[in-house]
Amino acid sequence: MDVLNEYLYEVQRRKVIHLPHLRNHTLSSALNPSRLKFMSNMERKIKCIAGKIDDLKNKRLTFQVEVHDQTDQQHEGSMCNGSTSLPPISPCGRENDQERIVNMLLQRDLKPNIAVLPILGEAYIGKTTVAQLIINDKRVSRHFDVRTWAHVSPDFSIKRISASILESIYDKSHYDNLDTLQKHIQKRLRGKRFLLVLDDYWTENWHDWEELKRPFLKASAGSKVIVTTRSGAVAKLLGMDLTYQLKPLSSEDCWSLFRRCALGVEVKEYNSGDFLDRLKMEVLQKCNGVPFIAASLGHRLHQKDKSKWVAILQEEICDANPNYFIRARQLSYAQLHSHLKPCFAYCSIIPREFQFEKEWLIKHWMAQGFIQPDAVATGSSYFRTLFEQSFFQRELVHHSGERHRYSMSRMMHELALHVSTDECYILGSPGEVPEKVQHLTVLLDEFANQNMFETISQCKHLHTLLVTGGNAGYELSIPKNLLNSTLKKLRLLELDNIEITKLPKSIGNLIHLRCLMLQGSKIRKLPESICSLYNLQTLCLRNCYDLEKLPRRIKYLHKLRHIDLHLDDPSPDIHGLKDMPVDIGLLTDLQTLSRFVTSKRNILDNHSSIKELDKLDNLCGELLNSNLHVVKDAQEAAQAHLASKQFLQKMELSWKGNNKQAEQILEQLKPPSGIKELTISGYTGISCPIWLGSESYTNLVTLSLYHFKSCTVVPSLWLLPLLENLHIKGCDALVKFCGSSSANFQALKKLHFERMDSLKQWDGDERSAFPALTELVVDNCPMLEQPSHKLRSLTEITVEGSPKFPGLQNFPSLTSANIIASGEFIWGSWRSLSCLTSITLRKLPMEHIPPGLGRLRFLRHLEIIRCEQLVSMPEDWPPCNLTRFSVKHCPQLLQLPNGLQRLRELEDMEVVGCGKLTCLPEMRKLTSLERLEISECGSIQSLPSKGLEHVNDMEEAVHAHLASKKFLEKKLHLERLDMLHRWDGDNICSFPSLLELVVKKCQKLELVAHKLPSLTKITVEGSPNFCGLRNFPSLTHVNVTESGEWIWGSWSGLSSPISIILSKLPTVHLPSGPRWFHSSLQRLDISHCKNLECMPEDWPPCNLSHFSVRHCPQLHKLPSGIRHLRALEDLEIIDCGQLTCLPDLDRLTSLLWMEISNCGSIQFLPYLPSSMQFLSINNCPQLRLSCMKEGSLDQAKIKRIFSVWIDGAEVFSSADEPRFVIPAKLQKG
Repeated sequence: MDVLNEYLYEVQRRKVIHLPHLRNHTLSSALNPSRLKFMSNMERKIKCIAGKIDDLKNKRLTFQVEVHDQTDQQHEGSMCNGSTSLPPISPCGRENDQERIVNMLLQRDLKPNIAVLPILGEAYIGKTTVAQLIINDKRVSRHFDVRTWAHVSPDFSIKRISASILESIYDKSHYDNLDTLQKHIQKRLRGKRFLLVLDDYWTENWHDWEELKRPFLKASAGSKVIVTTRSGAVAKLLGMDLTYQLKPLSSEDCWSLFRRCALGVEVKEYNSGDFLDRLKMEVLQKCNGVPFIAASLGHRLHQKDKSKWVAILQEEICDANPNYFIRARQLSYAQLHSHLKPCFAYCSIIPREFQFEKEWLIKHWMAQGFIQPDAVATGSSYFRTLFEQSFFQRELVHHSGERHRYSMSRMMHELALHVSTDECYILGSPGEVPEKVQHLTVLLDEFANQNMFETISQCKHLHTLLVTGGNAGYELSIPKNLLNSTLKKLRLLELDNIEITKLPKSIGNLIHLRCLMLQGSKIRKLPESICSLYNLQTLCLRNCYDLEKLPRRIKYLHKLRHIDLHLDDPSPDIHGLKDMPVDIGLLTDLQTLSRFVTSKRNILDNHSSIKELDKLDNLCGELLNSNLHVVKDAQEAAQAHLASKQFLQKMELSWKGNNKQAEQILEQLKPPSGIKELTISGYTGISCPIWLGSESYTNLVTLSLYHFKSCTVVPSLWLLPLLENLHIKGCDALVKFCGSSSANFQALKKLHFERMDSLKQWDGDERSAFPALTELVVDNCPMLEQPSHKLRSLTEITVEGSPKFPGLQNFPSLTSANIIASGEFIWGSWRSLSCLTSITLRKLPMEHIPPGLGRLRFLRHLEIIRCEQLVSMPEDWPPCNLTRFSVKHCPQLLQLPNGLQRLRELEDMEVVGCGKLTCLPEMRKLTSLERLEISECGSIQSLPSKGLEHVNDMEEAVHAHLASKKFLEKKLHLERLDMLHRWDGDNICSFPSLLELVVKKCQKLELVAHKLPSLTKITVEGSPNFCGLRNFPSLTHVNVTESGEWIWGSWSGLSSPISIILSKLPTVHLPSGPRWFHSSLQRLDISHCKNLECMPEDWPPCNLSHFSVRHCPQLHKLPSGIRHLRALEDLEIIDCGQLTCLPDLDRLTSLLWMEISNCGSIQFLPYLPSSMQFLSINNCPQLRLSCMKEGSLDQAKIKRIFSVWIDGAEVFSSADEPRFVIPAKLQKG
């Protein structure tokens, strides 16, 4: 393939140099030395390839190898062991799915046809488990007369499946004839309501389904078929209107299943302080919500000693259980057509959890030759097929208009690695770089050192080099010699979010390069040598804000299809691309040109005119035309022929200055009729073009008109039949917004007016105007009054900086109102606002709350923010059905209303930045309160003495996929209450169910006088006078930071501590004695305690499993009691410069991890136990010398440890020889 590419490259090069204006500069003689050399080299290479082919033919004959045709679809039914309808043994976490699907099945359905419900999900996600739960559900068994189960498998056979169904309902299936089988099934199901589960359905052939379902058509109405499948295409084929997407298990359900399998105990018996807790994140990442992996991994650990768990968790999933995971995934892979297999295998270069866009991957496939340059539609089809079969998963879109992003699950990524063998590699992964690797990814977040290019230079066969800086934006400079020799076969070079400022000229030597991606770089201009890359198909300069110009000879790249110049933030003040290369219009096969910058005419008439767009009729996607103010006249604009660009979906026409012929120019810049999004900005004409309100734009969905400084009239936009979003901003001369007397904006859903200084009037027909409008934004329109007609469908409104917009009385369906800095707002008739559920009042000049707000019986959320004149609120206020109430930064507010006591449904309450507020009202009836935040209220001196007696009813129903259970989580947060001295209460048990208390920066708070019998966790930060724990008998977790001379109070009241974290304390007094030595304490962290010199000799407690001492510069000795910690599993000693030695640890039989860092006075290692798995030593020069000295006692101690790291380098691994390999996680240091 490389030889063929070289030949085609030479053909293209000769075409370029024989262009008329270049012919005089070249030697045209047939005896041109370079031409003779090329022909000689090609002859030699072709002879070499022919020789290799002859050798292969001879070997085939010698070994009598037969060649067989292989179909695209390989039916490997032997890999599937079938399935059963018996209920699962451990259906952890799928009860919610079971409940939803059962409810769907039990819905009354009188349709004569059977209903099909596909359950869609990737392999081992639990589809069969859910189906088993459903078919064995008692409600299902009562509802259906017949329940039957059949395993389908990829080897689809109507006869086999029919026989299985018949045997399930009749106990006999010895018929060999399909007709007889189906007649018996029909006879058994006639007039009965049945439920059939078809497990593991693969075939996408509609005819197969039609034949299979024929016996079911005589069954009773309400019969249902459940189909479990991995294929989205199957789900669409059979499900028609409804598909149940089975999602991965939640983290808690997955963890619960894993713990049960690993420890062999139920969740309620599980000890949260167990060693396994510290492996939680790694386990969850490996399981990725797949229950089969969680169970398999748990069972595997259950059979092993704890000391082996770390090594097992470091294995890849495929290595841990190849017989299940890879074979299951290979079955999905085997079903792919042959043209899709290399496309998927190539995806192994995509890092785990990396999100990508569809178009990005298609361009990669194009560069590798998997699809043709002009076959973008084919690439989209390939991608859709892989997505529907769960090879990719779609990520959430956080902003409207944002393009969909995708990722690969952990298991799918490992399958791609498996099938790509050694062709693909991600630098920083375990193992060495394969010698014949063709596609290489470098993650600078994981592998950023000087040896990176040295490693790359050893890869002689690279076709792909992808270097990504993640979100960090690494600076990088590419060595010139790297492009001269090593990467000469490169087809794709991508530097993603790398702050590279220039490319070496030697990039022109990459004659095979088809795709160059430099998105997010700091590059200003590209070298002209790029114009020698005659095979280049894609040039991506997305978000290159510093780019000033493109190479002037780019017109010679006739294979170029995509020039991506998109900017996510195309702000007018960003100085970027100044013009386009002359004659760029000669690239008539261009499909992507996201920006075109028109430049001013110069003396030599050497400028980029908009007429360059004339022949670019294949452009797709988006096109931003900027600097239109420099277009000469309407004739020049007409030569662009924008209306002929029928494949464009999105267009922007942008002016940045005045042009006397702006109206005539815009009239000629008519977009294609199929456009979906259109933006016009900076237009200086007085009237709009005729075409803007034309009914011919039948596909236009979004229209934005920005900064029309002189335009006084909006065209007939109401005639656009599909217009859903209309944004008008900065049109200073526009006075009136109106429509026709009939059929006003029938499809419009969102309408935004922003910074319209002169807009006053908004007219429309009372009966037909804006029938679909749901969202209205009026932002800084100081003269605008509300419309005279009612907007009956409007549900959301935002009014900001528009004092004459008087009220909301014309919006009867309004559910959400956001009113900001809008003068004396008139709320109108409260009856007309009966649907309001959410109100935000911000920066309003009001002293009192508008009367009548309390009558909004459906109001749920109320926020009052920065209303600086607000003094009080009505006593019978707020509305009694509120669930969220927030008052923030109202400095004049003196008190909160007593009506707060009535809010039985209030769940969340915030009082922030109300400096004159001195107390809170009684809150005895707030029985639903889940969260209470009081902060920056410096005048509050006490909290309610009685008001939260019913806090024991506070609860948060946490969705844990256990519909029958609720998990209580009660938390009280006190922050920045400068005047609060004591929290008293005459009720000795005012908070019987409070679990967590957070006290932050309460400078004067000394005491919580309440007894908190259920409190298990306390965090105290920056509260120097807070004096102890005596009232918290159930406390298990203590976190104290920057809190003065801490007094522990009565330690005898602390019966079952589990975790203590102490940080930045001037004095630390630790309890001692036999009782504490035998306590339940499992975790102890002491850090940044600069005055700590020693600890009690009988410390730490014997059940400790985690012990950490960090940044204690005066600590000169560890307690001798550390030698008795037989449960200790990890030990950290960091930045303790006075520490000279460590006690012997050989009796610590559970110790797995130990880290010693920045302890320069430690000279020797203590004796270590045989259980040690990992040892890290950093910046301890004397200890390093002792450990690295050949034959020393310390070297003998560390040779038995599984993995030893010294100063960021792994020096020993198990029984291996000494080596120095820098791990990804330690390289940044």
